[in-house]
Amino acid sequence: VLKGSSQVRYGPQTTGGVLNFLSTPVPAAEGPNFYSRTTAGSDSTFFNHTWYGDTFETANGRWGYLLEFHGQQSDGYRSFLGAPGLDSGFRYVDPNLKFFWEIDGPVKQRFEFKLGHTDFESDEGYLGLTEADARFLPDTRYLSTVYDNMDSDQTRSYFKYLVQPNDCLSLESALYWNDFERNWYKLDHVSDVVDPANDGRGRIAGRSSLHSALLDPGLTSVLKGTATGSIGVKANARYYDAYGWQNQLNYTFDTGAVAHELVGGFRLHYDRVHREQWVDIFNATGTGQFTPYRSGTPGEESNRLEEATAAAFFLEDVMEIGSLTLRPGVRYEYIDMEVTDYRTPANNGSDELNVWAAGLGFNYQW
Repeated sequence: VLKGSSQVRYGPQTTGGVLNFLSTPVPAAEGPNFYSRTTAGSDSTFFNHTWYGDTFETANGRWGYLLEFHGQQSDGYRSFLGAPGLDSGFRYVDPNLKFFWEIDGPVKQRFEFKLGHTDFESDEGYLGLTEADARFLPDTRYLSTVYDNMDSDQTRSYFKYLVQPNDCLSLESALYWNDFERNWYKLDHVSDVVDPANDGRGRIAGRSSLHSALLDPGLTSVLKGTATGSIGVKANARYYDAYGWQNQLNYTFDTGAVAHELVGGFRLHYDRVHREQWVDIFNATGTGQFTPYRSGTPGEESNRLEEATAAAFFLEDVMEIGSLTLRPGVRYEYIDMEVTDYRTPANNGSDELNVWAAGLGFNYQW
């Protein structure tokens, strides 16, 4: 947890601090090294974390690697009203690979590579309960949420180069890439009409929002599956990409009684998100079943591409004067943004942003 004037080094929306999530490191000690932990519990709950790694010396330098696996699942503790045998849990699988090579020479140099993948699926959506059911049946769900499902896949990687010519100067350069796809298929709206008309974007004409439906006993009965009507289940399919090149230079020196660590950074970055959403309509029979009425077409509800290309630069001086630490710094960001709406071209557009920001933070060790 990084506090202080971290907005200069990490961006402007971090005045409360920055969280740095550290993954399992390659074992520092020569091995091989092995670790495994497994726990199990009620509702078919299972967790496993296992890794195997080694660090060894060769004629070409020092090498290390890590193979890691996370796995977790549960059938969930919530039951469906009218169908208690259905599951409401999640499944999670996460393998990772890391390795490094430190060159044996007068200049410290290190190459790092990481590749990971996450496959996550959960049977969860947005719908809550009426106040009465929340008080007396808090661990239940309505039958209309039987289709709710979040399905996501993420692949991430980086390639780093670190060089330290001397004890005062170091440089870290990294190429990174992240790909994330998800489809949150979940109940979106409800109606008391069977075989409803649609609004041209696949949604029910005259629909009611879910929070409004929980205040209407008739629509709540549709949500429970005890009255006739219809529901719209939206596929919130989105595709994300982010990649770039990041560099940071650290230089330490003294001026009299003041110890300095001058840190400069530069990053080129590109990211995008493509929304391709649609809605499927199901009829409620009133007997605890929902039957398909209309299948949507990908992109009919929303089909939009948002892109951003950015460059960022910062310079910060960490000055230690006895128990006092000062952090003056300056940051510049340039962002080029573009929106392409395939359904409504009138919404297409682009813009660019130039931002200079300066900050000063201080800490005193009492």
